[in-house]
Amino acid sequence: MAYEAPASLLQVDQTSSDMPAIEGAPETFPDADYVAAPQRGLLELLEVAASSYASAAAELADEEKADEGQFQQFVAETRKDTEIKSRELAHKQDRRERKQLFLKQGEAELATSRDKLGKIAEYLEKLKSQCKAPVLTPEERRQKREEEMTALQEALAALEEVSE
Repeated sequence: MAYEAPASLLQVDQTSSDMPAIEGAPETFPDADYVAAPQRGLLELLEVAASSYASAAAELADEEKADEGQFQQFVAETRKDTEIKSRELAHKQDRRERKQLFLKQGEAELATSRDKLGKIAEYLEKLKSQCKAPVLTPEERRQKREEEMTALQEALAALEEVSE
């Protein structure tokens, strides 16, 4: 039966001849310069873990500071953009209201102008009918001319009587 070493985190020099080799253990290199100190194996592991934790924590803290700065910058830019867009919206709403008022005034003016135009067109038709000379047939014109000549002769006769 082969010697089985108890499981531990303590590093031991397995090159000593008094300990038999463990089956399945990797081959060791006795010529290597590094020889672990048997008493400090676990402490070294804890020190390495503590330094790794400290460097990771410091790196994380630096990243968090950078991220916090970026976040604050993003918040400031977002507030600024929101304020600008709110002002633009207010200006555009005001402009829209003014244009709608102008449109209503224009529509009212258009309705009034159309009403006036209709009344003027009616009046123009009345004037046209009054100003148009009636078209007379040649016989009606001859009769009218004879009536005018008769009226003029009577007026001339009346004037001659008055002047005598």
